[in-house]
Amino acid sequence: MKMSIPLRRIASFLTLTVFFANPLFAQRSSSNQTQGKPPAPATGQSPATPVRPQPSTQTRTTATLETLFAADSYKLYGEVRSVGQLVTSPGVVEILEPILKLATPPEELKALIKFLNTNAEPLAGSPMLFAAWPVRSGLPQAIVAIELPSVEEAEKFEPKLKSFLPVIIPAPTPRPTMDPSRAALLRGEKDEAKTPEAVPDAAPSPKPPLASGEHKPAPGDEKEEPAPPFLIKRSGALIIITDSPFTFKNLRPAGSKLLTEDQNFRVARDRFSSEPLFVYYNVALEDESTRRLKEMASADREVITVEERPVPGEPGDPTLKGKKPEGEPDTQPIEPVVVPAPDSPPENPEPELPSPEEPSNAQLVAGEKKPEAKPDSSDPFLNSLFGSFGFGAPEWPDAVGVALAFESDSYIIRVILIDPPTAKITPIPFLPQLISGRAGTPDAPSVLPADTEVFASVSLDLRRMYEALLQNLQKRNPVQAVFARPLPGEEPTISPAETAAMEAVFEKKYGFKIKDELLPALGNEFAVGGSMKSLGLANEFGLSAPPQPTPSPGASGSSQLGSGPGTSAQPPKSSPVILISVKDRDAVKALIPKLLDAMGMKALSLIAQTEKRGDTETVTYAGLISYAFVGNFLVLSPEVAEVRHVVDSYVDHETIGSNSAFRTFTRWQPREVQGLAYVAPSVMAAYNDMARNPKMGLDAPMRDFMARLNPAPAAISYALSNDGFGPMHELHLPKNLVLMMVAGVSAGSNTSPADMNEAVAKSALRTIVAAEETYKATSGNGSYGTMDQLATAGLVSRDLFEKYGYKFEVTVSGTRFEATATPKEYGVTGSPSFFVDESGIVRGADHNGAPANAGDPNVNDASPPAEA
Repeated sequence: MKMSIPLRRIASFLTLTVFFANPLFAQRSSSNQTQGKPPAPATGQSPATPVRPQPSTQTRTTATLETLFAADSYKLYGEVRSVGQLVTSPGVVEILEPILKLATPPEELKALIKFLNTNAEPLAGSPMLFAAWPVRSGLPQAIVAIELPSVEEAEKFEPKLKSFLPVIIPAPTPRPTMDPSRAALLRGEKDEAKTPEAVPDAAPSPKPPLASGEHKPAPGDEKEEPAPPFLIKRSGALIIITDSPFTFKNLRPAGSKLLTEDQNFRVARDRFSSEPLFVYYNVALEDESTRRLKEMASADREVITVEERPVPGEPGDPTLKGKKPEGEPDTQPIEPVVVPAPDSPPENPEPELPSPEEPSNAQLVAGEKKPEAKPDSSDPFLNSLFGSFGFGAPEWPDAVGVALAFESDSYIIRVILIDPPTAKITPIPFLPQLISGRAGTPDAPSVLPADTEVFASVSLDLRRMYEALLQNLQKRNPVQAVFARPLPGEEPTISPAETAAMEAVFEKKYGFKIKDELLPALGNEFAVGGSMKSLGLANEFGLSAPPQPTPSPGASGSSQLGSGPGTSAQPPKSSPVILISVKDRDAVKALIPKLLDAMGMKALSLIAQTEKRGDTETVTYAGLISYAFVGNFLVLSPEVAEVRHVVDSYVDHETIGSNSAFRTFTRWQPREVQGLAYVAPSVMAAYNDMARNPKMGLDAPMRDFMARLNPAPAAISYALSNDGFGPMHELHLPKNLVLMMVAGVSAGSNTSPADMNEAVAKSALRTIVAAEETYKATSGNGSYGTMDQLATAGLVSRDLFEKYGYKFEVTVSGTRFEATATPKEYGVTGSPSFFVDESGIVRGADHNGAPANAGDPNVNDASPPAEA
């Protein structure tokens, strides 16, 4: 099985995060720029930074932070706690297993893992610090510090480290040096300092033999031994590794504020004091290069401003207004063209055309043909308001703290955004208009159906968001504001008064006020839910053709973890549902027709149909949009079947909130949150089924690895909270999912591009089979569909089929279909061709680029070509 591209990116990120020693490898590239010889190892602390005497057995983690870094030395800082314990922990060992067994890792990585395991005992309680991105000159590009329990332990470990580092960070290949005069002669140049007779011949003279039979190098051709690309310095129990020489005075200048005295750093580090891996990024800290660039940009803008000023006595000087410059010929003045103001009506207005007569309800009841509902263009004020969302300068926090933790069944990623005290709470920096509302217990799980595969809920401050959108309308160029600040003298084209006038025109035209009537009637919670397919995630995450079991009502097993009773009878979902909390149901119900009018869909309200289920009323407009009030939510969806399913599940008390799996996998979340997300275990079960399906063609090592994984599916859960210091993001990933992704990436790393294309082609044909069966049971009304019809129905993604080196064709004939995959460039993007029909059996053979057929051998149970 080959994992999809998005999963590989996620797995790569997780793998790189676990390899806490990655900064050691990063030194290689930076060290190639600095090839000076290292000074002799220091035997003690620099006089500028005295070390406080401490017992040899005392751990000095806090003291190390106090004496090593200043707050303005580096933008990026990290800490690995208890290196020896971490490298032997199950969370790391299980991640490394598929990499070492299924992939071909570099020898440096294997040597690093062996070294850490061999020295796990002396490093059991040793923290490792690393810093990068210096903000001042004279600092190493990267620095790694390991603190041993005592000075004696550090003295024993230092020789081991010195002998090991050249294995993973070897010195560059030495190059012979040459005398400048000799080099000039070889280039054909003449040394003017010598006479022609004194210039040696270009051909090298024979080397005189030595007694041992060796040849003495010619003068100027000696090879200079390169310096190692790293420097090791020990100070007490601390061993420091850098890419260039440094002094402790540069790391922490006299009088500078210590890193531990920085309030933001203390907040992040105290918040993640128990996690094994902690990373801190100081966003607000500017380095010297950034400051110089800003100064240069500011100077350039000042020059532009000065040049644009009119020179006295030259054209454009306001003092010359009405005067004719000397030497200018007499000309007749040009009469200015008078343009009427936008608000003034034209002198001869064109008569308005009468609008077509709208049908009455009696005509519709009588069975006359319904008019086609063509939405008109929405109001320009709404277009501008919605269009300004997402634009504007990002509001980055002052600092970011990241931590990684391991539990028995999950990997946990925690991120805290530390904002300044006066900043508005924006959980996503690049969406400045998305402002969090008050924290609370989400109510969306008590409304969404129990078989919802994916849902997310968020609390928003609608009033502040509306004000932010109005302010964004006043910007001259919202796109430019994202990347650069406006130049001096640039004024917004829309003033606050003009924005208020546009708002007043909108309110008068549609008969309601957004700020005073609509927003007060709505609550803070917004949610979206649906299946992987309806949310457009199935193709992206490789679940476009998962196994489709049909469990009987009341059946037990893992499938019940992600679905409620009776879910087997539900049709496949095709559209998501949107939930908006409401405070005043009657006010919102009265405003919906006005909102449709403002959105250019006034004609839809004339074709409304209403149905009731208990006390709940569902309204559908021309089959394009449906809504119902369920609980304290307004439920919206393009499909009326989705709204009905929400209503029925709510009436039958079969919601996510009543599902035991949801309560189990979200019990870690705070009681009051500003947002949450949930991916049901049924999605993970689909991954497990696909991985264990014999038709996937896994090789023996991959099958053995997958067989050892826990078959019980788990859920993905996420929460957004705020404890007063900034937004806190926490994501829990099932261990099985992470290990499967890492295994897929590891196995795929040995696959050539052509082999990968062949594996994707077979998988894509299986996707087409599943899509055809779904289309036949739904939109096709018993018939299969072409590729265009499948794409229009949202069952396949054309982009996915065009990214790889195979060409796909689907032929439909009545109740039969055939799909083929042929290489776009035979022998380069792939060699075998593949075929599948309604039987679901993928067949293939090498046809020299011609299509495969039904007579070719079955490749369902065969291994992929790269693994055969």
